[in-house]
Amino acid sequence: MQFKKKVIGLMAVVTLLFSLLPTTVFAAANKTFTINKVVYDGTADTTTEKFSTITSVTYTDEGVQTTLPVSSDKLATLTVDGVQYDIVEGKSFQYKKDTVINLTAKDESIHQNVSGPGVFLVGGLDMTASIDYYFRAAAFIKDGSLLKDYSVSKAIKSGKVTDTKATDVTINSKGSFFNGFYIKGSDYSITNLDMTLLGDGGDDFNGWGAGITVTGLESNVEIDNAKINTKGIIRTAIWAGGEKSTINVKNSVIQAFAGDSTDLIVPMLVRVPWALGLEGNIRATNVLGSATANYSDSIVVSESWGALSTDSGVSGTDALFVENVLGGIGYLEVAQAPKKYDAVKTVKGVKYGLTIANSGYVTYADAGVVNHYDNVQFYAPDYIQILASKTSSAYYTGLQTVCVSKRFGAMWHQNQGGALSLIDGSWTTSDIMFLCKSTKGNTATPILTVDRTKLSIAGKDSYSGVLYQLLESDDAGGPFASGYTIPTTENDWSTIAPVEEVTTTAKATFTDINTTGNIYNSVYTVNQALDVTLKNSKLVGIISSSNANHVDEGGKLIPGGTFISANDPTTYTFAGRVVNKASKAVNNGVNLTLKSGTNWVCSGTSYINTLTIDKTSSITAPKGYKVVMTVGGKQTAVKAGISTDVVVSIVK
Repeated sequence: MQFKKKVIGLMAVVTLLFSLLPTTVFAAANKTFTINKVVYDGTADTTTEKFSTITSVTYTDEGVQTTLPVSSDKLATLTVDGVQYDIVEGKSFQYKKDTVINLTAKDESIHQNVSGPGVFLVGGLDMTASIDYYFRAAAFIKDGSLLKDYSVSKAIKSGKVTDTKATDVTINSKGSFFNGFYIKGSDYSITNLDMTLLGDGGDDFNGWGAGITVTGLESNVEIDNAKINTKGIIRTAIWAGGEKSTINVKNSVIQAFAGDSTDLIVPMLVRVPWALGLEGNIRATNVLGSATANYSDSIVVSESWGALSTDSGVSGTDALFVENVLGGIGYLEVAQAPKKYDAVKTVKGVKYGLTIANSGYVTYADAGVVNHYDNVQFYAPDYIQILASKTSSAYYTGLQTVCVSKRFGAMWHQNQGGALSLIDGSWTTSDIMFLCKSTKGNTATPILTVDRTKLSIAGKDSYSGVLYQLLESDDAGGPFASGYTIPTTENDWSTIAPVEEVTTTAKATFTDINTTGNIYNSVYTVNQALDVTLKNSKLVGIISSSNANHVDEGGKLIPGGTFISANDPTTYTFAGRVVNKASKAVNNGVNLTLKSGTNWVCSGTSYINTLTIDKTSSITAPKGYKVVMTVGGKQTAVKAGISTDVVVSIVK
């Protein structure tokens, strides 16, 4: 007992002494690291040193100055307490554990050389630029091995990385052009990843600066329960390319915020093309080459531009398989009650809320690739789906599919026969559900099939309420176009004359639908018909050839000859916004087939080249009106058969 009392007394004294000491004795003191001078090799033909290779760094660490040479076969990367930063002259850092300038081996270089006026470049500068660059990554995996000499292992704050898998890894980047994972020619699995990347990406055509880049021949990468957040110009979260490589993402939450820097001058695409009528500088996903990205039970969100994108693909490749995914353009957060969101989804037991942002599309197909979507929930300010060059196609299935857009549903441009198929689910838009842009020399020939899908066009403006629009293309004319001039034709449609050039007919087939919306064909520089087939359906609206005039957001006509600048982000929404006037066809005939019990409720004068109607179908008028039909200028009753030069109108 006496011994115990002495021990207690001694402990009390020790406790008292420690309580009198300054608290800083127990707190790890912050240390200071300052970058004094950075020397570059100067080989990058750009207006900034950011894209040149560093050859030496002079720094002061706790009062001691050191000059570190960087040999020509090495790359320099700064990490501060496990976080990657840019090496910037004059920058100081406070750290507790360590600050390291990591020297890693160079992989093979990628060369980019782009000439032309750079409307995609921040600031819209005109320049010719070229650059050779190398990948830097926290984990560099190639041909089945983790290459430690190439990996910036100090940028992995926690977790385990091996030749074949990464588990419970945390990566934080606050610098540009830095990859979390670079995986080439390898099978790999990533589980429970937490990655945040703040800073610009360098090239989303090659995955430079992306969160996870998968490339090479037949790589196969599995990602489960990942949380990836990026913020920066073209700082892609998931990038897949190479030849027949596959990336599988499940149970994951991915969000890409747009960048706001004004000094990124890089000879790659850093802004969405004006031709698309969008604004933004970030794609959350980009799939290229013959690669495939599979997403399931996940959330993929971009603040602007694109969430699930493809680019420069190989024709015929199944580029995207997306199942039970919330995809959107907007802002994502853990859902807060009672706040209202445009959409909510639970992933791994956590409920998230999405708020739609200002500009962008959810998903994109180009170069003839094929995308597949099942039971998806897509939300966009501009487009749900864009179908670009060659026979790019998209197939939607599932009773739980819900697609909502504040402007357009799907848009074809420069497409040469790509298919869009909707089976089940629901689509809601404001202005136009299906928009096809076509013109002489750049003809779009889409194939649309809609079956058992609920279609709602909710807009009330003069340019809203269109189910399908075949439109004279208002693309700006190319990736470096400075804008678009409204054709003077729109001032006087009587100037349009027949043209001899005939191109492939656009086709739209609707089965088992019940909706309200107008269908128009307004092309004029090429002779292109629109074939519309309605099966076992009810459609209330106008179906007709038309003249289409561009209007501003208030519905006011934009005069022909008006130039719309690509450098004015306030006018991007003019693209595709038109008011139609039903008119007799010149080069824009509509061929309509009504079959299998279809009822077309004609809501206004409609000009139809060829009308085919079976005995089970009908043409009626809204309540209080009756139908008047002429064939070749002579009034006739609506009856089964085939008629040409048809005008259907309604009277009280």
